[in-house]
Amino acid sequence: MPPQPAPNYPIPLTPTPTPPPYYPPSAPPRPAARKPSRAPLYIIAALLISCCGCTTLFVILPGLGDDDDGFLNNILKTASLEITTDAASITPDAPTIDQNATFTPVNTPTVNVTLAPANTPTPDMTDLFNQGLAAMEAGNFAGAEAFFTQVLAADPANVDAYTRRADARAQQGNVAGAIEDMRQALTLAPQAVSLYAALGWAYMGMGDLPNAIASFTSAINSGEAAGNPLELYAARGEVHAASGDFAAAISDFLSASSFDPNNPYPYQRLGDLSYDLSAFADALGYYRVYVNLIGNSADSYVTTRISELEAQGY
Repeated sequence: MPPQPAPNYPIPLTPTPTPPPYYPPSAPPRPAARKPSRAPLYIIAALLISCCGCTTLFVILPGLGDDDDGFLNNILKTASLEITTDAASITPDAPTIDQNATFTPVNTPTVNVTLAPANTPTPDMTDLFNQGLAAMEAGNFAGAEAFFTQVLAADPANVDAYTRRADARAQQGNVAGAIEDMRQALTLAPQAVSLYAALGWAYMGMGDLPNAIASFTSAINSGEAAGNPLELYAARGEVHAASGDFAAAISDFLSASSFDPNNPYPYQRLGDLSYDLSAFADALGYYRVYVNLIGNSADSYVTTRISELEAQGY
């Protein structure tokens, strides 16, 4: 079949469905125009009025005019709530406190307060020292030591307090403590002859004869120009005698007698040493000088020995 000519009108490719007819729902009747409200626009507010244990809640709505008085009355009747309650029901619940809770304190500035010590009278060092001397006189050596210790706590350079405390300690048998005090005193007063002598006697009391001799020697060397060293030589002579060095002891007692020929003690000790060495003639001579100087106060053993030696023809 020969081709057909195209038609001169449009041919739809797909038929278009026809929508169903639309029927709008019936609208409610339009209310009549409302008159302008003569009342101002109220803000919605809640007013709580408490009286005699009752609370009344009024709700006021905005924008109602004169024509709506009935409507307003209905609203107020509906919204007016009369609630009867006691005071406890309108009290907010108290917060619950956890007894085990840990509270972090607020950082507060720390104020350091230094309290000034009360004004207490300072004991007079002279009074304490004198009390120590009085205790020594009374034989209360422990009390004396305590007083001198107080003096030294306030005045560590008090040489006299060291020497007195050394004496108090030695009297209690604390020779080591006495030596310690005397050594400390000597560091403060290296030329104090009496300290060397006391130290020598302390060492002798401990049986430390070499240190005792050294101490007396130091005392002699430092004190010969300062005064009479008779006691120092006599003391060192005693240490030499105790150590068995009789020759050195005799030499020291002879030196002591030369410084004070009228002192009977060196002669008595020279007589004793000579007697022990069996130098009876020398012993008799020293004993006679001793008795002449001391008189009737001579020790009885000396007079007995004189009688024995004279009887033996010395």
